[in-house]
Amino acid sequence: QRKIVSPTLNNKNVKDYFGAIKLSASRLVTKWGNEQNEVCALSDLSNYSLDVVALAILGMDFDSLNRPDSEIAKAAQDVFRIIFMRTLSPVPYWRMPFIGPNLDGGQKASDLVLQAIRGSIRDYRERMAGNQDNGHHKQEKTVFLEKMVDLCDGGEAKLDDEHVMGNLASLIVAGTDTTSSTIAFCFWELAQDSELQEELYKEIDETGITLDDLTMNDVKERFPRVHSFMFEVLRVKGPAPMLFLEPAETIEFQGGRIEPGSLVVVLNRSLKGKGSSEVPTSPDGKGCQQFCPRRWLVPLDDTKHNGPVTATQPSNIFGGYMPFGYGVRICPGKQLAEVEVFTTLIFVLRNFEVSPMPNHPPITPVMRFTETFDGEMKLVLTRRQ
Repeated sequence: QRKIVSPTLNNKNVKDYFGAIKLSASRLVTKWGNEQNEVCALSDLSNYSLDVVALAILGMDFDSLNRPDSEIAKAAQDVFRIIFMRTLSPVPYWRMPFIGPNLDGGQKASDLVLQAIRGSIRDYRERMAGNQDNGHHKQEKTVFLEKMVDLCDGGEAKLDDEHVMGNLASLIVAGTDTTSSTIAFCFWELAQDSELQEELYKEIDETGITLDDLTMNDVKERFPRVHSFMFEVLRVKGPAPMLFLEPAETIEFQGGRIEPGSLVVVLNRSLKGKGSSEVPTSPDGKGCQQFCPRRWLVPLDDTKHNGPVTATQPSNIFGGYMPFGYGVRICPGKQLAEVEVFTTLIFVLRNFEVSPMPNHPPITPVMRFTETFDGEMKLVLTRRQ
């Protein structure tokens, strides 16, 4: 079904969702500006990413950033936790008749999420029917759900409502935990490196663009140092330490055979250190195994090595850069996720200096549904003059 879903997440359509990203980013900046300098970043960023997805995908304003205890926000967070627990379980206990789906609370949480999605689909159809009855012209669709329903109701895509809801639920799960973890890794790196942080802030400030006037084209084209930094975070510290694949047909590999239905686990963390001709050496000579936020910067004019720079979009190559998958199985939400991360960094760095809480206890990466931090990450924000 990705041939149906992917076009609704291409560059043209992501522009329609950019307003949802900016609204959520402004709420994050407002919330962090109102708190007493110290913020619990991990929980806030998780709720923030959920709000972006809910607005852009469903057209629903959860505002879980300011209402983290709302029923739907808690249900969505429970779904993330339960998916990871089931993924690593040696026994598929949730398939036990009657009691299985309820042992971990998964049935209740997923029912609440699907109920919200079903209600959004119903409300949209009723709204469209009312517009037609009143003779209103067709309006531009700025929400993923609206685009999908129009495709299906118009006969362009042969998906019933259950499949539409399945795709919407998948996007909510896939687009929340991964993106919030990436943003958290970005802020933790910046909190440890004040020189890098100032370098990125200077690039943002020197454009002269106000946050109100910021466009998606600005986000994608005007901040090469921010781009290079995020690419390197994704390459070395991204939220997907491994990819789970399943062959559709028998594959001959390394003298053996991999049959359909087999689980193939690609270890991104091992691959990133193997090196590749398409992963550039960093300006200070750091190899593939080391983190360098300036690795993806190249001079616009190769004869002027200290002149203007741009960030090269890394190829999805086997062994170098695979946070969004590889080949035809690349994540359809890649552009939406990248724009969300870029925008968040621009909004926060434009308003605050970021540093770790004094005497912050050590935090280490752990793998849950995605790779994230063990324990809460507390940051101190100092508002810029």
